[in-house]
Amino acid sequence: DTPPPDDATRNAMGRSMKVLLEHLETMHTVVEGSGFKHTILRSAMTGVTLIGGKRGRVFTYATVEEAVLALAGLTAQSVTQLSQGLARRQLLR
Repeated sequence: DTPPPDDATRNAMGRSMKVLLEHLETMHTVVEGSGFKHTILRSAMTGVTLIGGKRGRVFTYATVEEAVLALAGLTAQSVTQLSQGLARRQLLR
């Protein structure tokens, strides 16, 4: 439950993102929380990404699980199907 960043912090984050992206193909962040404040923070992160021309390289998620699924190229449905298939084969309990 941290407050939104002030202007100086946002500018520093933008500069840091630029430096990091010189060494990374993509950047993934998680802003956990389900309330209005957390939704606004995720929206702000997305806005910074779009303004900075980093669309398709910087991603923001609401949960770690959501980030892992996205990074693995999976959907919740495919994870469920995979789990069910493994259980049928008695490879997962």
